[in-house]
Amino acid sequence: MKKHIIFVRGMNCDNCVKKISDKLNDRNLDYEVKLEEGSVVVTGDNDDIRAARNAILEAGYEVL
Repeated sequence: MKKHIIFVRGMNCDNCVKKISDKLNDRNLDYEVKLEEGSVVVTGDNDDIRAARNAILEAGYEVL
């Protein structure tokens, strides 16, 4: 499995982390949200990475 870093614009508080985490949990993804870095590290294949990007967008944040 590979790790992929997704940078997220607008994620700047614990509430943001919760909104994103809720969407990622709905998809049963292996991830770590790094608030200080403004990123989400996803472990998985290309489908997992695509699902994570879509989940972050659905949560209302911009993926860089």
